Amino acid sequence: MLASEDIGPGVSRDSVVASELLLEEELSRISEWAPLSSSSSRMRYGMSEAFSDSLRDSGVSTELFEQMPIKGLPNGIPRTEPIDRQRKQPSLGDSVVMSPLSMEGLSDTSDPLGSPRGRREWVSRQFVEREAEFTQYQNLTVFAGTWNVCAAEPTMDLKDWLFVNGRKSDVYVVGLQEVQPLKSVSALITNPLSGKRWSEHIGTALSREGDYVRVCEKQMVGIVLLVFVRAPLLHDVRDLVVMEAGTGFMSAGGNKGAVCVRFQINETSFCCVACHLAAQQDSVARRNKDYREILRKIFFVKDEGEEDLPRAVVNPKSICEHDIVLWLGDLNYRIDMDSASVLKAISQNEFGKLFAQDQFVTERAGDDTLFEGFREAPIVFAPTYKTRKAGEGYEVGKDGIPKRPPSWTDRILWRTAPHLLGSNTAAKEKNTVMQCLDYEKSLIWGSDHRPVFAQFLVKVKKVDESQRTRVYREVYESLVPEIRLGSDWLRLPRYRRQRAAEMNLAVKNTGMVPLRLQVQNLPPSVAAFPMTAALHSGEQVTLRITVDSSFGDEQKMSWDGAAAFRETFEIAVEDGRTMKVTVASSKR
Repeated sequence: MLASEDIGPGVSRDSVVASELLLEEELSRISEWAPLSSSSSRMRYGMSEAFSDSLRDSGVSTELFEQMPIKGLPNGIPRTEPIDRQRKQPSLGDSVVMSPLSMEGLSDTSDPLGSPRGRREWVSRQFVEREAEFTQYQNLTVFAGTWNVCAAEPTMDLKDWLFVNGRKSDVYVVGLQEVQPLKSVSALITNPLSGKRWSEHIGTALSREGDYVRVCEKQMVGIVLLVFVRAPLLHDVRDLVVMEAGTGFMSAGGNKGAVCVRFQINETSFCCVACHLAAQQDSVARRNKDYREILRKIFFVKDEGEEDLPRAVVNPKSICEHDIVLWLGDLNYRIDMDSASVLKAISQNEFGKLFAQDQFVTERAGDDTLFEGFREAPIVFAPTYKTRKAGEGYEVGKDGIPKRPPSWTDRILWRTAPHLLGSNTAAKEKNTVMQCLDYEKSLIWGSDHRPVFAQFLVKVKKVDESQRTRVYREVYESLVPEIRLGSDWLRLPRYRRQRAAEMNLAVKNTGMVPLRLQVQNLPPSVAAFPMTAALHSGEQVTLRITVDSSFGDEQKMSWDGAAAFRETFEIAVEDGRTMKVTVASSKR
């Protein structure tokens, strides 16, 4: 309680007691939303924990902002002194009306920036919408090829397969199956020499047409995945990780399954899957299971020191968590018709009849989670299995009928992330991020499969780091709480004996986010009500500033004097700036 000598003339003790009770209530409200003790103040310039979390969840490191010594940013600027809850209580005049503003929570569903989650979502949208300011797109041609070589030796000329209509590609992704016989022990143990011979044969074929560098070579039993890029493009390739998933013998053998690689080209992430799914006409359910097992088992984790990492690691990336996914291989889905009917439809180019019975088509129609999001270009070529190993046509028995119905077992699919061209891009334009230019089979012999190829035109994202930093700065700077004062210099009115001087000070939230403010460091002769306020964007509060009348009476000086009275106090904004206000008996 206040001592009797602190009470100004004309002030009743009852009014002071009432004022103190209101002040205590107001301070208790403050404690509900911010720890304002000197040991744990959050009313400062530095970033609050919530704001730091927002940065981290948006994918932007706080270190980025530590490198930006720019006025107004929520980092890299000095902190103010913590607010002292136990400040000295000023004496109050009879005319003071205490009306502390309600400090209820600022979380408001009508205000998208009224919660940490809302601010994080807003920041993410801003970065996507302004992506064009720091992003360009580079056109690259990507070749994807798959071939079940049926343990053939790599001696054939591959030019008609690798160079579509004589065109070269910037990136080559090649998946091979059965580079070694899948019989007995060789169906379970990888013979690296067989895959190496095919890798060198394909590399030699590419080198005859240009300067290409092999960036990926991985074999799992009979499955081989190769990636080549043009030499000038090599410095743009990074974060390459290779993994494998066996789904064959005992649901783990490498005779079936997939070899996968992920990498970045500039700011676009690629994932390439070379697979060989379960064989046999009636193994449809097993093929579906193999697909899902590959998705379940493959998580890319980059750790240069360890190859056999546990699955439960920090931030693994699945196959579909990439901008572009290429899925190619011997999927082994067959046509559910007898061999004679299939041959007849092929001879009459009635591919529509075959598609109606194609297991890959019918299974996806019955289960929209099977190869969800993947696309395939229209097939305009005859089935690639079961062809003659040397010559045109299909392998037939003595009766002229194939033992197994010819089918499109060899497929190339692709999937693109929906966000690649930004939120302002029309739906039809999003498909242009990856366009299939060709989808065809090659007439190369040596196996009971024909090689299949596709060539794509891909838009690869390139980022201007200086412009991206500028956008980051502007977006986060817009989230710094800002207030505007009606004036930072309050002139005292003419002195009236035994009456406190009263002035109004308007404070408006001119920023985009809700804020909390507090009046602090008041001198003994000055009081402010309310002491705290919570304002949404655009809202305003009027602070009543009073000066104790006893000061002028005791000093026998007029407040109109040149330097009779001059005091300052501060208005602190949580996570924002602290502004000084001067109360004086003279003009500025």
